[in-house]
Amino acid sequence: MIRKFDTVRDLMSLTEPIVVNCTGLGAKELFDDGELVPLKGQLTCITRGAGRSEATPRGRGGRATVSVG
Repeated sequence: MIRKFDTVRDLMSLTEPIVVNCTGLGAKELFDDGELVPLKGQLTCITRGAGRSEATPRGRGGRATVSVG
C-alpha cells in the first residue's frame, strides 16, 4: 500500500503496526532534519520466516549495517 503524507501529524494517525520509510531525502523536509545526508546503499527484500523476525541497524567502522534475526 502506498500513501502520501504531507506532515508528521499525518503519520501519527496511522494504525498499522509497521511502517516502512521510503521517503529518501524527502524525509529532510518532512521531519525538518537538516542533518540528513544521502548515503550509498542497497535495498534488500526479506521474506519473513517462522518465529521472531526483526531488523536492527548497527554501525561498524564507519559503515552502516543491518542485523536481521
